[in-house]
Amino acid sequence: MPYINKSRRVGTLDQVISRHEDGSILQGEADMYKRIQADCERSRLHWYVWYDLSLPIQFAGQSEIQIDFLLICEKGAIVLEVKGGSIQVIQGRYYYSGKNGTLTPMKSSPFDQASHYKWALLNHNVLNGDQMFVDYAVAFPHQKMDFTSRNEHVDQSFWLWDKECQEDESVSIADFFENILDESRQNSTKGQYVNVLSEDELSEIVDVLSPTIEDKSRYAQSTLAEVLNWLHIENLDILEGLSRNKRIIIEGGPGTGKTTMAKAFIKKHNGLKGLYLCQNVLLHARVKEDLVQEDLYNCEVYTFGRFLSSLNNPSETMLEDFNSENVTHILTTGKIKKYDYVIVDEAQDIADKGLLPMLNFLSSKTGCGIATGNYLLFYDIEQGFNSSYRHIEDLVSDLLSNAVHYKLNENKRVITNKEIVAIANSILTIDDNKAYSEFLDNLCLCDHSYLNVIKADITKEFSRAFRNAIKQSTDIENTVVLAHSTFKHIMSKNDESMNVFDSLQCKSGIHCLDENDIYNPDKSSVPFTSILKYKGLETNKVILIIPGMCTIGDFQNFIYEVYVGFTRAMMELQVIIYNVK
Repeated sequence: MPYINKSRRVGTLDQVISRHEDGSILQGEADMYKRIQADCERSRLHWYVWYDLSLPIQFAGQSEIQIDFLLICEKGAIVLEVKGGSIQVIQGRYYYSGKNGTLTPMKSSPFDQASHYKWALLNHNVLNGDQMFVDYAVAFPHQKMDFTSRNEHVDQSFWLWDKECQEDESVSIADFFENILDESRQNSTKGQYVNVLSEDELSEIVDVLSPTIEDKSRYAQSTLAEVLNWLHIENLDILEGLSRNKRIIIEGGPGTGKTTMAKAFIKKHNGLKGLYLCQNVLLHARVKEDLVQEDLYNCEVYTFGRFLSSLNNPSETMLEDFNSENVTHILTTGKIKKYDYVIVDEAQDIADKGLLPMLNFLSSKTGCGIATGNYLLFYDIEQGFNSSYRHIEDLVSDLLSNAVHYKLNENKRVITNKEIVAIANSILTIDDNKAYSEFLDNLCLCDHSYLNVIKADITKEFSRAFRNAIKQSTDIENTVVLAHSTFKHIMSKNDESMNVFDSLQCKSGIHCLDENDIYNPDKSSVPFTSILKYKGLETNKVILIIPGMCTIGDFQNFIYEVYVGFTRAMMELQVIIYNVK
């Protein structure tokens, strides 16, 4: 079977092996290098080997870790720590023994060091412990060890390859590693859930892992500082805290920083191949542009519907046409790319459209991504369209047994937005037109610099209020006009050939907002779109046009849309209540 060297160094053994400060070769590592290569080439397993792997990971008081050998096969991974020369153990402490009998204490036990490196790789997601079993071993190729500790309860001879093993040509170090993986898996409470990989699965994992390991910037602490600077925020502790988890579900309302955190996650993991999915076309365009501006090209950005359509056929299928059954069919019949991670933003919009099979297929090389893959999922039940009878909470609950769950409560926007969101939250308690009318009446009595409310009962009053709102918008780039979708079903009084929504698009001073405008904004007029199309986005000032009552469709859907419209404003909200009669 093949022995495949994945290390960066190539050439003769003398060129590859590290050296002491005086330039002499590290003989212990050289001897182990030759033995590993010879025995792994004769093994029945496929062995991939990294030598002298250095990563800038802060762990156990070290600013970086330097692993002598990392070996991966179908049965798992081994972190190997090598100590050459003469070794002694005195009262549980390990020492180097010099030629003149001097003893130099080691900073820590080689077994502790190997174990620390193993957990550093797992905790920083260099290796996926849910996808492959991981253990460690220690090699003393020049020293026979009768014991590793006088205390039989802490003796670690099971993980030891010593001089006696090294000189016995009938013993294979590849078999030694395989035996560690087999027995440790049996004794591990988690091991039974870790797959023994097929040859193809192993190859896929290693192909992704190799460039990931080589991209050392992925693990540098400076990366987090770059993220914070880019996002113009003081603190993103939760992002660093999440780095030890592979499957993350984050719940949070408007302004809690969900999309900001998604972009931060992408930048922090720039060395990985990612997929970002959302439902909203405009949100997709905004995130894609933000990543382009930062030269972040390793994460593909799609709407959920467009991504599935790209796998199925050239034409885009309507989102409501997707479900778990047909999405599973698309994923099992097409040629599907695998990703190091998948991010789903505004997941409440697509949770029942085949999200679970998507995560299963796309976030794992073994097709069991729900349990073993890497994904980051953001959702807000309150912003979920028809969330009650779509059972969004039930679907999210199906993921929770395999993922860590966080809830963001703090609004990260400015203080005025917090007030606006507080008002918006009260909208969710409204359950009929009478309560809605009372809410609007009270809203008109509010005296806030950031909130202006006008009622317009006739077309002329509305036109005047709308013109004034546009004229007062001095910061066009950070202003948007949002209209309730009810107006798409009410005919205009001025022109009965079009509905109210379409007539709004014809008014001077505004232009219809689309995804191309995200890339090249029209700075001569204020963008206009529907409330639902702008969901997931935010801007400083929103001019919100809403009906005085619900006349068409389900009231809960109606009030949900009003709530979403209120929560799009960061600094200032101007509400025009248009009672079309």
